[in-house]
Amino acid sequence: MTAMYIAARRSVNAALLFALGAVLVEVIYLRVSLMFISWIIEHKSLFKVLQWGVVILFISLALNSFLAMDKHKKHSPVLQNTNPLLLGFILNAVNPLQIPFWAGWALYLTSTKILTEGNTYYNIFSLSAGMGTFFALFIFIVLATKLSGYIKANTQKINLLMGVLFLLLATYQVWSLCMNV
Repeated sequence: MTAMYIAARRSVNAALLFALGAVLVEVIYLRVSLMFISWIIEHKSLFKVLQWGVVILFISLALNSFLAMDKHKKHSPVLQNTNPLLLGFILNAVNPLQIPFWAGWALYLTSTKILTEGNTYYNIFSLSAGMGTFFALFIFIVLATKLSGYIKANTQKINLLMGVLFLLLATYQVWSLCMNV
């Protein structure tokens, strides 16, 4: 959603920079997961602070989206003023699901011998996953450029949708943290 929004409101280049920032984090997390699978699984408690940080981030983004709906108020959303590469990097870096997700897949793929252990194979796998993520984001960006007229005409509705989405994500994050206590 964010990549599409950036493409429609700023430019395709800005959206591609956002995608690149997100992919850089994903490749780093995947590679770290591959190196430290067993250690990561044993230290899940280290991610509690990060998970609560995600709640704060989602609430901030929701408030920012709601404030951007006021036509009479001069307000510029975070998504419009932040360096897109940095924004993609930060949003993906605070995603607490990255490491458990990739650690789980890495364990499955190595235990079933689909992924051979070793630095060369891990590097190829990490870069391939990053390219796949970038390609998927590229498709979303292309869709956003095709729908840019609609997006610009319905900015208030989209800001409302984004705000509600971020609030739902924050609510889900709080719920999942409370259920895992």
